[in-house]
Amino acid sequence: MRFFLRPQASCQYLAPLDGVRAIAVMLVITFHAYFFLQYGMAEVSSFIEFSNSLPAVLSWIRRGDLGVDLFFVLSAFLIGSQLFCENYQTDHICLKRFYLKRFLRIYPIYLFALGIHVASKGWDPALLGNIFAFNNLVNLEDIIIPWSWSLSVEIQFYAVFPLLILALTRTSQAVFFAAIVILFSLIWTSYFYFTNPVLQTQSVIDVIANKDKATQIYYMQYLYVSPAVRAPAFIFGAAAAWLWNNKRDACTAYYQRYKKLFLIGSFAAIAIIAVISSVNIYQPKATMSTVQNTLYTLNMLFGRTLFSLLAAGLLLVVLIPKQQVSFPSRLLSSKWLFPIARGSYSMYLFHPIFLFAAFALLFGEQKINQVSLTQLFALAGLGILFSFVFSIFTYYLIEKWFTFSRIARFIDSKKSTVDA
Repeated sequence: MRFFLRPQASCQYLAPLDGVRAIAVMLVITFHAYFFLQYGMAEVSSFIEFSNSLPAVLSWIRRGDLGVDLFFVLSAFLIGSQLFCENYQTDHICLKRFYLKRFLRIYPIYLFALGIHVASKGWDPALLGNIFAFNNLVNLEDIIIPWSWSLSVEIQFYAVFPLLILALTRTSQAVFFAAIVILFSLIWTSYFYFTNPVLQTQSVIDVIANKDKATQIYYMQYLYVSPAVRAPAFIFGAAAAWLWNNKRDACTAYYQRYKKLFLIGSFAAIAIIAVISSVNIYQPKATMSTVQNTLYTLNMLFGRTLFSLLAAGLLLVVLIPKQQVSFPSRLLSSKWLFPIARGSYSMYLFHPIFLFAAFALLFGEQKINQVSLTQLFALAGLGILFSFVFSIFTYYLIEKWFTFSRIARFIDSKKSTVDA
């Protein structure tokens, strides 16, 4: 248990990143606790009424799905740091070792989850989309474990990123490629948003309330789970990793010289993130003011990209200071966040099951007509607690054997042999 609760001592260990990971998974679970309420309420209108009644200080609950974007930024930063460091030190990247380690990190517990599905519902050809990581590219109506689309996006990133590092040998090439990807993402989002007439007159919650399944699938397929939409998060995370590994001294010098400017920029970034998080995409369009409608449209087009950019920037600001550990860094390095970060993958993979169990525990089997903030937080809290406890079991029964086992150590020993 101590291994699960405390990090291993390492000169490369960055405690604030575990804090970010823990916050991201708790954001997602809290968001799903809120979002899944609509399935337990007698009328969607009751859910809308509750959603619109959330105080401004809690508006982030409606945008907790940004925790997934935070996961992507963090993942790109961590993987990018490893690959940039290896490429710098050895002038190559061992692709076989990289892909094997990623496989051992992702698939054992993922296959366990898919096995539970097969045991309960039988084999479905759509499972191939999960196994080979393309379930976000095909008809989402047939998707197995709907929230697993994010794993497919991550695996797609892992598949191409080391190849890009090897191919883009000059900084100018990498910058140009990154700019093209971000521009393509914005064009993609704008095209699929503006060419759908329903999305011009209805908000996301309108589409759900009207039971317009075709538009729901369209929105999810092209504006939510597509790698084109999510690519900027990985780009910005990788860019932060490059700066951290290749330009750390320069970044530190700039930080020490322009500390006040960095502080102002950080507060500005937090303020913009607060604005993005406050945009209510679950408000009927008919009730939106002109300003709300404008913010809604801007959010649909640029919200995730801007959030990812600011998140990556803030991540660097938290890590850079050398002379003294900043308050945000100390906060994110809190010991109580580490166990949540350790179990975050399992928590993400299984949390909807525990949210539905918590809902049944709190409300019974009947549909409900209203819900309070206290009940929402109780639902989210139980979902986090149950998922966390389950993650301890899955970690020791499954994950640990493939990430910290003899297999993993053998792979790392091969790295040492090659590098020598």
